[in-house]
Amino acid sequence: MTQGNAINQDRIVSKIIGDEAILLDVHTGYCYSFNESATAIWKALNRNLSVEKIAKGLAEAYQVPETTAQKDLDRFLKSLMKENILKSLPKEKSHDFEIKHKQKKEYAAPKFIKYHEIKRGRSVA
Repeated sequence: MTQGNAINQDRIVSKIIGDEAILLDVHTGYCYSFNESATAIWKALNRNLSVEKIAKGLAEAYQVPETTAQKDLDRFLKSLMKENILKSLPKEKSHDFEIKHKQKKEYAAPKFIKYHEIKRGRSVA
């Protein structure tokens, strides 16, 4: 895949609130809510960090094997590509990726919830 900014900025707007990233696809109207590990990945993608550095950062932050972090990250990135949230893989940057927590939390594989329609304060996933 081509190098460059991985996020499809022509169609995705996002806001991070606490440990959750909220994304809106302005072309489809779909809204996405990311769990904590997915939000950490989103922050790293915004910094254009490499897939390898993101996997290493996840493994260190959540104290999981790097192979687990890499497998989960690959699956998550593929799902973001399928949703047109990403248009390429992130390019290499020299600085390290660090996830900061106020308190230690258990690792959960990165995932998102996709909301197809939002009506009167209720979401339909």
